[in-house]
Amino acid sequence: MDDTHPVLKERLAALGERRAALPEKWSERGSLDLLGASGPRWMEHFDRHWCKDNADEWKRHHASLQRARARVLELQSRGTSRSVAEQVETAGLIRQLNPESNAATALYQQALARDPMHAEALIGLVQGIFESDPQRSLQYLERLWSSHPTHRLWAARMALQELETLRDDREFPEQALKTWRERRREAENAEAEVMQELHRSAVLEAALPHDLSAFELEELRAELQRVQPVRQAWLVRKVIAAMPDRRAYVLLVSLTRAEDAAKRQLCAELEQRIDLQAMVLVLPFEAAATPEQLARVAGEPVFVRTI
Repeated sequence: MDDTHPVLKERLAALGERRAALPEKWSERGSLDLLGASGPRWMEHFDRHWCKDNADEWKRHHASLQRARARVLELQSRGTSRSVAEQVETAGLIRQLNPESNAATALYQQALARDPMHAEALIGLVQGIFESDPQRSLQYLERLWSSHPTHRLWAARMALQELETLRDDREFPEQALKTWRERRREAENAEAEVMQELHRSAVLEAALPHDLSAFELEELRAELQRVQPVRQAWLVRKVIAAMPDRRAYVLLVSLTRAEDAAKRQLCAELEQRIDLQAMVLVLPFEAAATPEQLARVAGEPVFVRTI
């Protein structure tokens, strides 16, 4: 009996060389053509409104880039007198301004040549070579794990991300995976202990005045300026007994919102937005006991809204 039901492969072959396919380039003007002669007018209308609605945000973004460039120039002007920390800060800002630049990776390498155990230099270099040189990245992550308990969870997660990636040029890393998974569990337990201490201790217990640089303080103020309900803010540094080298801060904010639920939500949002390269806990300033105690530990507010 003849087979009168060809398979899909044969049916496609019968269509010949020309087959239906998606366009190589999607139309960029289809919807605009539907507007006809009024298209340019509507484009101008929506562009104008978009620019108006986003003008303040773009101004703030531009100002942030300008501050970063100015800080890079300031650090570079110090030449060979720059400390390792300043070299690492320069590299981080350059990467922020241009993520594709190789200059940041080179600076991290120079910093490690001066201080092979510098935590931020190790982290920055791993981020720069993670895709291009995974084997060397694992070596740096091993060094980070051995020398810096505060960064162990990050090191373990990055190492596992690489080791769980199948690569043709290496055997299945069974023992390395076992080691790093155990390390991750250990680091997660230590992190949980830190978080428990931070949240359960009194706000001003083991608190000291903040140690932010002038540049970091300016960036914090710029971020707080964007959040209209924040009227004032105080910042203290917390010493965590479970991990003394861990950078941790408590930001206490005075808010225009009266409802407790609204305050909690805004504080949670601020914790996600503020980047101090450290753990940050944001609370309504009323949680810090009396204004006198707050002033004695934190000193003057780091932010006061003027308009």
